Amino acid sequence: MLLEIIETLEITPAEFFADDYTNYENDKEILDLLKIMSKDKRENLLSFIKK
Repeated sequence: MLLEIIETLEITPAEFFADDYTNYENDKEILDLLKIMSKDKRENLLSFIKK
């Protein structure tokens, strides 16, 4: 039943269960970019965001 709802909405299960559905695409893009960043760049970015 739940999969039928997700298919009807034409979204992925990840989108359906996202914490913030309205910003899912932005959040996904950020996560994808973080995955390919070096550890140093991720740490620098995290430091910048926390300021």
